[in-house]
Amino acid sequence: MDDAFGPAEPFTLQTAKKIGHSLIDQLGPQDVAAVGFTVDYPSAQELTGHRGRLHSAIDHFDARLVTPGHSVIRTLAELCELLGNIPERRKVIVYVGAGEPLDLRVAASMNQMMSSGLAASPVFSNQIERDKFHSLLSLFSSAQRANVSIYSLDPTGLRTDANSSATDFLRIVASATGGRVVTENNAPAQETPAILRETASYYLLGFKPENQNEDGRFRRLEVKVGRPGVEVRARQVPK
Repeated sequence: MDDAFGPAEPFTLQTAKKIGHSLIDQLGPQDVAAVGFTVDYPSAQELTGHRGRLHSAIDHFDARLVTPGHSVIRTLAELCELLGNIPERRKVIVYVGAGEPLDLRVAASMNQMMSSGLAASPVFSNQIERDKFHSLLSLFSSAQRANVSIYSLDPTGLRTDANSSATDFLRIVASATGGRVVTENNAPAQETPAILRETASYYLLGFKPENQNEDGRFRRLEVKVGRPGVEVRARQVPK
């Protein structure tokens, strides 16, 4: 839960808590979960099956002052590395927050790479853009190694500003790791049942390429299903 956005509206705080409580209420009897914050580390709850402790941690969520150097990307990458220590399981991170703003060039370059499979780094105008682009690639690589999907839920509701850079972040992170994004929604907690249903099972597919040339390009794979009403959700950025 991203609490690093300073003074926040009561609607955003309450919506974020509703998302957290809704997820915990729908966990299965064998599920374990943790509650983490990007700033208020002492109030976090480590992995447990105790629902009361998880709900109590959610109740501690509040807006905090942004710390210097705060990065949602780095926080998510560290979580993926931590979850990578749990073998042979599928893991899910539900990020509840407004996202981290992305420069338009970074977002466009990431979208192009996911759609075309180009592995070469684009040309950026400054080091900040370049670092953020490679930080995203590092996050996606960590998520794949740890078998983690990231779901992005925005608690701010319908946005009135024209700046979509943070929304781009939410969408890209979810799409690249096989999750889904919920944004521009005043009741995002209602989407949690669908999230838990689709994380209950998954398929792991593998293939052997006929072209053995290491040309530095990603191999674009497309998975189709013939069953009506079924949607394929998979990672878009490979390791």
